[in-house]
Formats: sequence, structure tokens, C-alpha cells
Amino acid sequence: MTLRNYLIVALDTSLTAPGIVFKTLIPYIAKSGRITLLTEEHDPSMPLDNIRLIKLHNAAENWRWAKRKWRWLGFNPRDRRWARRTYKENREVFSEHYDAIVVLTSNGYYSALNLGKLLKEKLRCPYIIYSVDGMPSPIPWLGKDADLHPKIGRGLNRLCSCSDLFILSNPMMLEYEKGIVTDFKGAWDYLYTPYRELPEGFSIIPHDGFNILYAGSLYGLRKIDGMADAFRRFLSIRPDARLIIVGDVWKQHKEYAPDLVDEGKIIFKEATLQINDYYAKADCLIDIAADIPDDVFLSSKVICYLPYSLPIVAISGENSPVSKIMGGLDSIMQCSNNPEEILNALVKAQEIKDFSDRKALLTEFSAKYLCRRFLTQIETQLG
Repeated sequence: MTLRNYLIVALDTSLTAPGIVFKTLIPYIAKSGRITLLTEEHDPSMPLDNIRLIKLHNAAENWRWAKRKWRWLGFNPRDRRWARRTYKENREVFSEHYDAIVVLTSNGYYSALNLGKLLKEKLRCPYIIYSVDGMPSPIPWLGKDADLHPKIGRGLNRLCSCSDLFILSNPMMLEYEKGIVTDFKGAWDYLYTPYRELPEGFSIIPHDGFNILYAGSLYGLRKIDGMADAFRRFLSIRPDARLIIVGDVWKQHKEYAPDLVDEGKIIFKEATLQINDYYAKADCLIDIAADIPDDVFLSSKVICYLPYSLPIVAISGENSPVSKIMGGLDSIMQCSNNPEEILNALVKAQEIKDFSDRKALLTEFSAKYLCRRFLTQIETQLG
């Protein structure tokens, strides 16, 4: 394979959900070539072999201010100015030869797309975008900002249609983005986000009771009402059960079942890097997706759950990515936000001990497989 020289813009390579994906992909790409990486939020533990790191600053504007500009002007002039200033400040770096420009992004990082468009115009080499989010967020996710959807959509059509390859994180999200970037003439593809391998020596720790774990944020269209109602009824079957929620949670969700919180049956914990301490004492894992039909997001939680030998209850709306991609498996029980369906899944979860039905998913969502696939997608563009 020819040794390549890649210019990668990934403003977030930290310990956020998108950042973890990007800092997994980038070192693998560096095994086949040299990388110049432009980033802002960076995890210093990420290996930098064959990677030249250039730190950027003030890339993303607070959404409170950015959305006003989108609403008034139909674009954010600050993002354009930032891109031009970044190009000017790094002109010497950008004057080198690159085989491809790659922008790794998530929703809201539109400044990176402004920079990518500018670099495509100046460098005239293949340009690849990989977004782990649908951009802009689908209308149900925007809430009171739903009027911004067509304006941001038109802006992203202008920003992204110049790319040669546009990759999304699942097939449903890809189809959604096709309806946004309508002038795009390049190739479409998708690339799942990988799970994290279990730490060496991980094992389930013997414990009392039946612990149900939700490991992630709970906000917006992810609702707790169905789960809380089902759990209340489940306690009549398993009085020793506990529902443990680890992550950032909206206040109204914490107040849904105050009596169960007071009794220590529902437990809220802050997000932590030591999440495996909770997995080690879990008996069932819960994924709560958006309570709407035809959503485009496959949560990073349910992907991270895959390697754990624990039953998964996946709560989502109709025609969700999790039901289409992970449906039909006994160890991953699909249900809607209906308390009766969730209760039945929790009851069934007590008996599940065989997780071999996930073998294909464990391959398809492994970092090794996805990194190889991503590199192949890039190389296909280079010929």
C-alpha cells in the first residue's frame, strides 16, 4: 500500500462519545501513512506515532449565540472567519502535499466543515467527511429551535456538497443526510462507531440483588417514564432489584419517581471514567433511545454494551436503528417505551445466560474491523 499523507480535521479527540471514536480511528490511519491532525479538545493519552498534532483554539461557538446567527443570516459568519484565520495561521502547513483531506465531525462543529470546504478549494485533493451525527439534528430533536432546520440544512448543503465521500454512522442516518445535502455528487457510505474492548481481567463480581444499569446521558427525547413505571412493577417480582443510572440526567427525569429514589431503588450517579465498576455488578443493561418513530441515531451506549455478557433491553421508537441493526437476537430484547413491554423484557432478562448470538455484531462493531473498513473507504477514493 502506498504511503499516504493525510490532513485530518477533528476538533474533538477527547473523551466525549464522538472524540473516543475519532481517537480510535486516527492512530489506525497513521499506520498506513503520515497524518497532520488539527484538533482542539484532545486526549493526551492518544498515541501520536506518525501524527503531527496542531492545536486549534476557539473553533466552536456557544450554540446560544450561534443559533441566533443561523436564524438571522442563514449561516454563521464566525465559522467562516475562523476557517479563514486558521488557514492563514497555518499556511505553511497547508502548502504541503496531501493525498486527502478528512474531516471527522459531530453535529454542531460546523466550523470544521467551513475549514474543510476552504481546504478543498485551496488544495484540490480528495475530501472526505465522516459525521457520527445527522446534521442538522432531525426536527424532533430540535424542539423549540425546529425553525432552524431548513436554514441549517441549506447551509450544510453548501458546505458539504463539495466533498468526494460522505460517511455517516449508520444506514438510516445516511438516508437522512441524503435529504439534506441534495447537491452532493460524490459517494455515500456508512461506518458504525466501535465499541471499547473490555479491560484485561474484567469479570462480573458476585453481588446481592438484581442490578439494572443505564450507562449514559438521559435527556431530550430519551424518556424515563416507561422504564420507571415498568421498574416499579418489576419490584413486585424482584424486590431486590435496583435501577442504577450513571451519567448526566435532566432534572425532571430525576424527579419522576421520588419515592423509589428515596428508598434507594433508583440510584443516580454522576458520569465517571470508572464505568466498568458498575458493569461488574450489573445483571441487565438498559438502552433508552428517542421515543419517536424513524429516528436516525444508534446510541453509543448500546454499542458499548455489546461485549459484556449481560442481557440488553433496548427501548426505542418504531423503525429505530437499534431495532433494525440489532433486532432478532434473544440477548438484545427490543421494546417500545410501553411499560408492559419493558416489564416483559426485564422478566425475560433474568433467564438469559447465552450471549453467543452477538458474535456477528461483535465483529461488525469491533474497532479493528471498522478501522480497516474506514481506511478502505479512503483508499477507494484515492484510487
